[in-house]
Amino acid sequence: MDFLILYKAYCEQITDAPPNYHDFIGIATVGIALGNRCHLPFGDSRIYPNIWMIILGNSSISRKTTSMNIGKRLLNEVCPETIFPNEFSTERIQGLLENRPAGCFFFSEFIALTGLLQRDYMSGAKGFLADLFDSPFSYKRETERKTISIKNPAISIVSATTQSWFMERMRESDLLGRFLPRFLMITPEKKRTMIALPPEADKEKRHALVKELREILSMEGVFSISQEAKKYFEDWYRILMELPVTSRTDAFVNRLQVYALKFAMILNVIKQKNLHISRESMKQACDMMYAVFRSLTAIEKDDLVFGRVQNNMRKIIDCLRRNGGRLPKSALLNNTHLSSKEFAEAITTLREMERVKLTKERTAKKPVEFYELAEEISTGTA
Repeated sequence: MDFLILYKAYCEQITDAPPNYHDFIGIATVGIALGNRCHLPFGDSRIYPNIWMIILGNSSISRKTTSMNIGKRLLNEVCPETIFPNEFSTERIQGLLENRPAGCFFFSEFIALTGLLQRDYMSGAKGFLADLFDSPFSYKRETERKTISIKNPAISIVSATTQSWFMERMRESDLLGRFLPRFLMITPEKKRTMIALPPEADKEKRHALVKELREILSMEGVFSISQEAKKYFEDWYRILMELPVTSRTDAFVNRLQVYALKFAMILNVIKQKNLHISRESMKQACDMMYAVFRSLTAIEKDDLVFGRVQNNMRKIIDCLRRNGGRLPKSALLNNTHLSSKEFAEAITTLREMERVKLTKERTAKKPVEFYELAEEISTGTA
């Protein structure tokens, strides 16, 4: 039985979250369950199936937390030791990981994690976690009272936030730093259904998921890659490295190489029930990472911009999207709360970039100017 197919079928009966949330959270759930019992040799190091991801979406209606909690509850039933606490000090978490080096931090709001890491007593925690992401064979730290030794860490972080909050709060130094680029940014696909009143969860499907996850817990060893899968990955990686990136997205894109291998490991466990990565598993993993790349570049194009004019451009884009992609100039100016000068600077730049198109309609009194999103015009969507 394919865990991911069953997991999506279970989730889609009880929540109308975007379908790709279930793909990524389902895969992360299996990776967390595998922990550090399986690895893929990678030069002089190892790759474990640990995942860092941030689920992006609109508040409430995208069901980010609901989606996360389904995977978290399964883990809590099958292997509760893999769920780490949400409140900790640097010293406490180092002591915890010394005894439990594999598991996951779940934060339903990324702001809670960033707030925690900014506290005075958490000095050095962000760098410490970034070091553990790469799963060194052993991490040691001397304190005044004792020596901390963490062996073969496989730490996952699953979090969520609204895209608007994320773009408003993230500084350019965050995007270019060591911590944030280790996360996969998951943007929502279009919803397929609307569920006003979720039905009771299917107990048989849940029992089957628990059974599958418990079987996965028994797997351990070293992954290998079939020749066909290796060839596919090498060709894909060559293409990935030739794709255009900016200084803000470069670090994120470079991580997709390792994430493709992590996902291939997990997908192979799900589909093939063994540690020999097939071409099918590798292709699906690479396809998912390419989708992440496309959404990442779309975010960078629209939102990962800084400075007064760029922020005003984003306000205009967001306002048009919320209102069907088209508004009269007067309404757009009022809704964005920009001054006439700020609006003129931003809208001129958007028109030069061909992101926004100006049209005029005749009325009984005088022509009315409308602004439209160019992307909505080209795709024919409202």
